Amino acid sequence: MSELFKHYGMRIKKGDYIFKEGDPADSLYLIHRGRVQISKDIGDADEKILVLGEGQFIGEMAIINAMPRSANAIAIEDCELIRMDRNYFENSVYTNRQFAMNVIQFLSDRLRITTEAIPVLKDRQRSYRFMVEILNEMLISGKKDRSGRYCVLDLDNIIDRFEKKFSMSTDGIISVIDRLSKMGKIKFKNDRNDKTWIALDLLKDEEP
Repeated sequence: MSELFKHYGMRIKKGDYIFKEGDPADSLYLIHRGRVQISKDIGDADEKILVLGEGQFIGEMAIINAMPRSANAIAIEDCELIRMDRNYFENSVYTNRQFAMNVIQFLSDRLRITTEAIPVLKDRQRSYRFMVEILNEMLISGKKDRSGRYCVLDLDNIIDRFEKKFSMSTDGIISVIDRLSKMGKIKFKNDRNDKTWIALDLLKDEEP
């Protein structure tokens, strides 16, 4: 391993990006020392998928399918990496059976982990999009309730609009809106006629 690092090694400081989502892919990296966080841009947030350490690959899928980077890789410790371009990687797979078996096992494990993480990321992205749309609706057609504390929107009207906008079922939309409520982003309010409204607390940021 030290001989490989001597010829193909590179050092990355803690906090530096190795690559960013969307970058061209011309190589993969084997972590010699340190840890690397893999994440995706979800809205304005950088959502962590997993953390990798010594002996693990990063950037392997992009070099295999020749597509741009699908995630960010950032060093969360000072790292030593071994960089492999596509030719070096393919030659190693074809000529070194043990290396090839290790790669296959690694890719299998990575696919399982990523598959488990992706639904969570999709849920967070959908929640983010819904919150942005709700805020936009509040600005356009929201009104204050009797107390003056909340800006409210007709829940039934929002469900109808979102069904058309997002091509989702009523149950799916209610599920995401309910998730936003559990996150504390919005509230549900019922009026005297038992009609349900989505409510945004206008005084929330002013409370001690």
